[in-house]
Amino acid sequence: MAGFVPLIIFLASFVNKKAEWQIKTFDLTCGAFSLLGLLFWFLTKDGNVAIMFSIFADGLAASPTVTKSFRFPETENVYLYLTASINALITLLAIKTWDFANTAFPVYIFLVSFIIFLLAKFQLGQYFIKKTQ
Repeated sequence: MAGFVPLIIFLASFVNKKAEWQIKTFDLTCGAFSLLGLLFWFLTKDGNVAIMFSIFADGLAASPTVTKSFRFPETENVYLYLTASINALITLLAIKTWDFANTAFPVYIFLVSFIIFLLAKFQLGQYFIKKTQ
């Protein structure tokens, strides 16, 4: 679900005439590096290395959304990221073996979802932008 839901949102953005984003160099760079991360994940065939590269790839793919949440928090659905955070916490509560293989991705999903939630809900980026002007 961590990959499927963003894919659905991405595809829906092409259908939504009110979508408020444009592909920029930053987006393309993050996308290229995320694909590179997926390639390294495929090539290593090592579970922990694969998890590390999948987190790297997902983090790069998520960075445009984090940036957008910082600059334009009103364009994000805060409840989507709140529920993703809660879902990741529930996953962490269900873990029986606390090692990198079992905890790394749920911890990452919690952190990135919670950061986006905080940025969008409390418009933290707007606060910092006003502070620096």
